[in-house]
Amino acid sequence: MMRKSILVLFLLVHTMIVWGINGYQPKVADPMLEEWRFAFFPELDDRGVRCIASQSDKSNFWFGLESGVALYDGYDWKYYGEEEGLGGKAVQKMFVSENQKIYAASVNGIYLYEDDNWHNIAPINPKSNIRIDAIRELKSGNIVCATSLGVIFITPKDNFLLSQESNAKKMLAEDSEFQIVDIPDRLLKNNRFDNISDVFEVTPGELWIPITYVLEDEIGDIMMFTEEEIITNSVKNYGLFSNYYEMDMGYEHNIMRTSNGDIWIINKSNKIPAVRFSDNRWNKVEYGKIFGDDEYSESIAETKDGKIWISGIGNLYAMDTSGQWMKYNSENFKIPHGHIELHTEDNSKLWIYEEQSSVSRIDLSDDKWLTYLELNYQCRQTNGSSWFIDFEGHAIQQSNGQWYQFGQEDGMIDNPVSLYADSRDYVWVIGSENGVAAAGFLQNGKWNKIILDSLSWGVDYRAIFESNDGSIWLGGSSDVYLDRGQSGGLAQIVNPHSDFRKVIYHKGRLNGLNQLNAYGITQSKNGNIWIGGTGLCYFDKVSWSYTENRNLNDFVNDVHTDRNGTLYVGSRLHGLYILQDDGQWVNYSIKNGLTSNNIISLTTSQEPGEIWLATDKDISYFNGQVWTNYIFPEHLTLSYEGGTIKTNELNEIWVSRSPREWKRRVYTGRNPSEAIRSKFNTVRFIKDTIPPQTSIEVYSETVDNSGNTSILWTGRHFFNKVSAENLSFSYKINDEPWSQFNSATSNTFLGLANGDYTFQVRAMDSEGNIDPTPAVIHFIVTPPVWKQAWFILLIGSLLLVIGYSVFIIMKKQEILEQLNLSLQSSNGELESRNLEIEKQKDSLEEAVKKIDELSQAKVKFFTNITHEFRTPLSLILGPIDKLIKDHSSKDSDHNYFRLIKQNALRLQKLINQLLEVRRIEAGNLDLVLSKNDIVSFTKGIKDLFINQALDRDIKLQFVSDYQKLTIFFDQDKVEKILFNLISNAFKHTPKHGSIKISLLQAEKYLMKDSSLDFIRLVVEDNGTGLDKAILDKLFERFAVGHNDVQHEENSGIGLSYIKDLIEAHQGNIKVESELGEGTKFTVYIPENLNAPESDMNPQSESHFTSQMTHPSEEYKLEHELSIINDNTQIKDKEKATLLVVEDNRDMLAFIKSLLIKDYNVLSANNGAQGLEVLNREYIDLVISDIMMPKVDGITLCDKIKSDTAISHIPVILLTALAMDSKRIQGYESGADSYIVKPFEPDLLLARVQNLLESRDKLKEKYADNLRFKPKDIKVTSVDEEFLVKLSSLLEENVSDAQFDVTSMCEMVNMSHMHFIRKVKQLTGKKPVDLLKSFRLTRAKQLLSQNKINVSQVGYMVGYDLPNSFTRAFKNEFGISPTQFVQNPDLETPKT
Repeated sequence: MMRKSILVLFLLVHTMIVWGINGYQPKVADPMLEEWRFAFFPELDDRGVRCIASQSDKSNFWFGLESGVALYDGYDWKYYGEEEGLGGKAVQKMFVSENQKIYAASVNGIYLYEDDNWHNIAPINPKSNIRIDAIRELKSGNIVCATSLGVIFITPKDNFLLSQESNAKKMLAEDSEFQIVDIPDRLLKNNRFDNISDVFEVTPGELWIPITYVLEDEIGDIMMFTEEEIITNSVKNYGLFSNYYEMDMGYEHNIMRTSNGDIWIINKSNKIPAVRFSDNRWNKVEYGKIFGDDEYSESIAETKDGKIWISGIGNLYAMDTSGQWMKYNSENFKIPHGHIELHTEDNSKLWIYEEQSSVSRIDLSDDKWLTYLELNYQCRQTNGSSWFIDFEGHAIQQSNGQWYQFGQEDGMIDNPVSLYADSRDYVWVIGSENGVAAAGFLQNGKWNKIILDSLSWGVDYRAIFESNDGSIWLGGSSDVYLDRGQSGGLAQIVNPHSDFRKVIYHKGRLNGLNQLNAYGITQSKNGNIWIGGTGLCYFDKVSWSYTENRNLNDFVNDVHTDRNGTLYVGSRLHGLYILQDDGQWVNYSIKNGLTSNNIISLTTSQEPGEIWLATDKDISYFNGQVWTNYIFPEHLTLSYEGGTIKTNELNEIWVSRSPREWKRRVYTGRNPSEAIRSKFNTVRFIKDTIPPQTSIEVYSETVDNSGNTSILWTGRHFFNKVSAENLSFSYKINDEPWSQFNSATSNTFLGLANGDYTFQVRAMDSEGNIDPTPAVIHFIVTPPVWKQAWFILLIGSLLLVIGYSVFIIMKKQEILEQLNLSLQSSNGELESRNLEIEKQKDSLEEAVKKIDELSQAKVKFFTNITHEFRTPLSLILGPIDKLIKDHSSKDSDHNYFRLIKQNALRLQKLINQLLEVRRIEAGNLDLVLSKNDIVSFTKGIKDLFINQALDRDIKLQFVSDYQKLTIFFDQDKVEKILFNLISNAFKHTPKHGSIKISLLQAEKYLMKDSSLDFIRLVVEDNGTGLDKAILDKLFERFAVGHNDVQHEENSGIGLSYIKDLIEAHQGNIKVESELGEGTKFTVYIPENLNAPESDMNPQSESHFTSQMTHPSEEYKLEHELSIINDNTQIKDKEKATLLVVEDNRDMLAFIKSLLIKDYNVLSANNGAQGLEVLNREYIDLVISDIMMPKVDGITLCDKIKSDTAISHIPVILLTALAMDSKRIQGYESGADSYIVKPFEPDLLLARVQNLLESRDKLKEKYADNLRFKPKDIKVTSVDEEFLVKLSSLLEENVSDAQFDVTSMCEMVNMSHMHFIRKVKQLTGKKPVDLLKSFRLTRAKQLLSQNKINVSQVGYMVGYDLPNSFTRAFKNEFGISPTQFVQNPDLETPKT
């Protein structure tokens, strides 16, 4: 083995010499300086801790307390006391043997732990006040205890006490079974001793036993015995340490053998140092002298790293393997101020405590934390080598436990900032060489330099990346020297390891790259190269572009992709962005759990979904579910460009701090200071998987029926790794989802329904580990009394008894009644059934006969009436065409002729449809098939509507799956089908809408039993659409829908007729519509109809004007006849103003043409618009149709007559319904006149003139008679009530000088405008004139009695000043009040 080691060492040294590699010794940070390694146990603070022992097999820790023992398994504490067998005294020492047996020692004896209880295996007299300093296990398996009264040996058979007789008497209890072994007098001083502090087995069976003779004199020695002689009580061979070695020993010694075989002896003397046996000789170890302290030693321990730890009073000393000592005092470190005791756990965890004081545990291992000073971690090769950069700018390699250094002597660039391992395991260095950007890679122990002088002064430390094609991409540092020919941007090195490599410069401010720097480079799964910097920019192999996300056009500090190619972007202002597969960005910021939106560096772990972010406030970790913070100590927080966070295949997290001044040393020209050096380090962290545990502290098993309850919980981590204050919790109740993790440790539930509940809560630590076994409790919310089982059972029983009794009584009565009734009715029922059957038979026969007669009469009626209509229609259309031609378009009658022709053509169209429907019902409709191109035919029909579409700005489209399709079809019927559907589409489509006609191949037709193939004719629009109620009966005859675009009368025959035509053509029709979205009609027409020759017409060109009015002509007629309904024309104040409310455009135009000459005419398309005009305009009379959309004429009239402000306006109703019921309904609504369509124009003019004259007479009546006698003239009840109320107000307030028009408006609850309009239309006077006239008339009445003087009369009629009254009176009547009193006959009318 030795030879192999020498050979390996020789080869290693030879390799280093050949390649010129220098060794390197890293500086590891002192763990004691890293506070995050400390864990504290406040649970023991008031327990009086005396000692610690640990079980290596179970990770159990035992603590001797002031009154018992505590067991700690890393999570839970369990306490043992008098009830478990311990005597209730302080446990001074505890020990765990090789076979994991636990011993505890107190003044009552030595106890052994078995079956969760303690058994006293060596009772001691508690009055002896014995002090126990140590418990050891010898190689033989025997247990020895060093005490102030001697040494106790516990063997499987007997217990022995090595002491002197006087001490033995003090120690022995009544039940003690010790064999006493006397210490030879030659080993004692003055035949006494005060303490035995330890037992040390030098070799198996050879024992060193330190003895203190007199504590006050600090005199002691070490006795030498053999185990066998003691347990056989035949001590013959013994000695003293001082007899062999001439050195001061001190007193109360502790002895320890180290892992390398050295023996240490410490003592409690202030002057005598510890001694160490090494290299076959004893040496003094004056560690206290090094620091100017005394040499007092309390405890000694060794840790896994080879350090020797010695504790004193408030001080802790440590010697490393090189012999260097460190001191830690209580003033600067979290260690006790008094006598410090030590305990080691697996030689890597150091427990520090003071008797009856605090306890702490320091993790000295590098299992989780490791800090290298003056190094920054960079990368890891697949061969296991890790690479670092040191503060001096060297590349440092760690391989197989060895460290190597590379520098300029190895060909490296002079100022490196970062290292990178590519996919071929080449290590790259980037930074600067002689003040310009440079890179290089390690090959055969030497670095190959690549100078990039036109890029920048350096390569940014984040900006190196290997793309999928093997190219190395490098990004320039900021602050480019443009005046030196540097372009900034990026350099792409193609075939980077070859001597024929090629460098491609992606220059800044060219080809879309609008920045000079690159903060990080990466490649997403689609192959794009991404860079950070001024904004997030990507290269698609052609040009550079920026994202549309505005937040990513701010500064981006870092970019990264994980193993799956997912892109992560660290923004300087807006947090983390992740690019999803669908192209959407997911953003995490302070709103989602981050401590800051300024991302300095980012990386992802090997575990899916794990993200690590270094921000300027903290380092955040995402475990795939939630963000956690405060994992790392605060001083590791990175500043701007102040370091990196990286992971590797071992799931190590490396946080490297390198201040910005160090990276920019070339640019600034300044060497970094020592202060910068102190901040240059790297910390390795390995996240563990140990979860916290959760427990519920307070809850109620039974909750009253209010349903209000509070639950409190807490959590704890393994060895208090994370304090309870830094744990997060999530809970759920029953099957509800888990709540979000937060720091709350309680929740109050209010108003829970009665029933059983299960509550669970789980803890999560800052590393994202979640308790897999949530704490669970069960509780019940009791129901109210009336819901409880006993109450329900009681009430149910009572109801059952009562119900059963009632049931029995009623059942008996019912049986008797049924027997009587059944006997009486049986005979009558049989007779009546026979008669009923006979009557039904006769009535059915008669009904069948009548139905047949009615059907024949209907067919005959429609046939006759339609034929009779044709003759007068022909006589109308012929002459009217001649009149149109003979009269100029400027002639005033020309529009009337056009109107007549338009409606005559419409009537002709309806008659033709009726005839066709009659033929369909009679089964006489024949198909006249001809072979034509259905594509050009359909397009021709569409073209007829072009002018109408252009005029209304409707997008009219035609789409066909065929360029040409020649089939047999009936041109006339297909023309009618298309014409009707397109016309309907225009009716339902508003301006700026769209209509699409399509000729398409049909999918597999639904009629599976048909042998025909079909094509689809589709007409669709984006108009008003139809609701479901209309769709269900759309093809029923005489069914009428609504249309919000063009208000036209509808017979309800059209779509039913179209459906009949399609079915006659062996086709089908479907409709799809949504209200407000539009309508789509799909017509299925056979494309392979085979018609007999007798049914065929010869092939001819398509024509489609047989019996249909050309839509452009019809639309042109309507347009010429339309009268602009804007109500903005200038009114003639001398004329009365009329409002015409009519939804038919032609009728509205006709009525307006009759009235416009003599009146101001306003118009509205429905009752709702009419009410708006009435509230806005001064109207003298209303003419309204009855049947209108939204608000009909009857409702409009009713609203007018019930509104006080406008109830005085006369209303004339027009309707095509001549039934008396409609006329009565109109008059009941308050209509002043009712005219049936069609009507004579003179009749309408006469009615209007008469109503206006009647209203004028009413005004004159009111103007002449100021006492208001409304019953003398017939007016509406509302007007009558208004006038009576107005008269009463004038009577009551005539003497009030403050009573004015405003007061009157408030008293009648009307607006100022409506009140003035109402009064003026009823009386012909404005309210102010009416009030003045009323007051002066009353004054005239009072003066005529000659009993009151003029001044008093003036006051009585509301005039405060006599002069004002006199002046007003004279203006009204032509004489003064005094003249009137003197001679009433002198009154002259006012001119």
